[in-house]
Amino acid sequence: MPLSNALSKCMSNNAPETVGIEVICAHGFRSVAEQHFQVPVGTTVFQALQKALQMGLVLEIGPVVLQARGEGSAEVLQLKLEELVQSAQLFLSVWGEPCGLETQLEHNARLELTKALRVDPKVARRERFKKQGTKGAGLFAKIRDGAKAGY
Repeated sequence: MPLSNALSKCMSNNAPETVGIEVICAHGFRSVAEQHFQVPVGTTVFQALQKALQMGLVLEIGPVVLQARGEGSAEVLQLKLEELVQSAQLFLSVWGEPCGLETQLEHNARLELTKALRVDPKVARRERFKKQGTKGAGLFAKIRDGAKAGY
């Protein structure tokens, strides 16, 4: 048997049929739910969410509560999730990178469900810094004698 055929046969036998993923859901301040489970290769974000809901995950986004018992069919669940994502009430990401419901998950993927940000963190920090001023904040709290403010 040629070496290339042996390698391809060996690699096809060792290819995993399932991949492990982790679903992290941040409902609010200091409220995090997480689940670890196996899904078939090629599973999309929507299919992983559907399985997580069947395993007991409850998604609370404002007045909307999604759980496996309350949803009639996969189509209804998908429509509700798409509506939440498009209205910026729910943010989906894989390891912090934005993704959509149709994104395929790889092995050891970490699917994160969070509320969408209302304020850009960089802008909020700049505004806090302006309020505090340079004299009493962080690195600039201790000023050397004769130095300019901010140095």
